[in-house]
Amino acid sequence: MKDPKITKVKKLNLKKIYGELKYYAIGFYNKFDEDHIWIMSASIAFNIIICIIPITLILTSILGFYLQREGAEVYLNDAMNKVVGLTPEFKTKIMNLVLGAIDELSKNSTLTAIIGSIGILWTASGLFSTIRDVLNRIYKTRSDTFYLWVKLRDVGMVFLILTVFLLSFSSTFILSIFQAVDESFFGDTILKLGFTTTLLTHTIGLIFTFIMFYLIFKLVPQGFVSQKVAIISSVTASILYEALKYLFIVYLVSFANYQRVYGTYAAIVAVIFWLYYSSLTFVIGAETGQLYKEKKLLGDN
Repeated sequence: MKDPKITKVKKLNLKKIYGELKYYAIGFYNKFDEDHIWIMSASIAFNIIICIIPITLILTSILGFYLQREGAEVYLNDAMNKVVGLTPEFKTKIMNLVLGAIDELSKNSTLTAIIGSIGILWTASGLFSTIRDVLNRIYKTRSDTFYLWVKLRDVGMVFLILTVFLLSFSSTFILSIFQAVDESFFGDTILKLGFTTTLLTHTIGLIFTFIMFYLIFKLVPQGFVSQKVAIISSVTASILYEALKYLFIVYLVSFANYQRVYGTYAAIVAVIFWLYYSSLTFVIGAETGQLYKEKKLLGDN
């Protein structure tokens, strides 16, 4: 015979889960209308496209300064393999262009490189200005901060996010550390299991994605964003981003036929779609954190 206390607890738990799902479902429905989530996602994606060239130039400058051509080539190859929708031919073209830029930048004088980098950074910081406006609207934060200071913060965020971005492509190096540990302590048995290496690669990618989102959600908005709100936003955005990445790959491989419609521009079209949907996951993550904050405020009142 069932214990009535256990049955009552189960009913209460189901009621609580239903209440949570109902709150977030209605909340998202209202947010899509009030905050114009589709438009905010499009504005971020548009600014990413505009900033691709200056950010690529910054990356090539960093790679050219710290790495030899061979080292930069390894980094870029790893990065290209993680970009969704790029054909092998398009990857080769990008590799040749970027490596050519690295060679060209390495020949320039220090003064020219410094002046060029300042201009590039100022342009790239425009992306974070857009993200800040979007997050200010979502989190309802506002601060009368001196414009130049805000712009310098945006430039700092470019450096910070680029650092995390570059580190995220070091999964090969991190895996080599795990392999050394596995060989020393476990006789090279754990990573020989097929799923272990795959799981580690995905986990490392998810961790770096979370760190990148957390830094943006916490540091970019003007005004205070609590740690819990930033974490909830980051977890939601990271899971959605990683899930969307694999779903998009399946879609491209199994269903999409951009090559027939767009010809040689198919890869560019696929990347643009990917940037838009990635921006959408970012905005939904921020809205999830804000809904949590509003629910907490309602509970306190």
